[in-house]
Amino acid sequence: MEHIQIITSKEEIQAIITDALSKAIVHMSATPTSQAGVEIIDTKELARRLNISPVTIRSWRNKGKISAIRINSAVRYNWYQVMEQIQPTLTVR
Repeated sequence: MEHIQIITSKEEIQAIITDALSKAIVHMSATPTSQAGVEIIDTKELARRLNISPVTIRSWRNKGKISAIRINSAVRYNWYQVMEQIQPTLTVR
């Protein structure tokens, strides 16, 4: 028999998606450091934290510089994984 779960609120849906994304990132991650931290954020938040435009974020994603998780049309990033991926290219001004 199949288990059916009824979701009653937007918050419950967000919690289920966030949990599923976090588990997927940990599972897909090959390095132990990446498995240590999981914080799922969207393009706007990633751009804000890095002080760059969302267009640059999309460009990096399309070029394979950073990895993303896509569920239907939603694109999300693991903050810690992105920081590991861009660390070698960061320069001090």
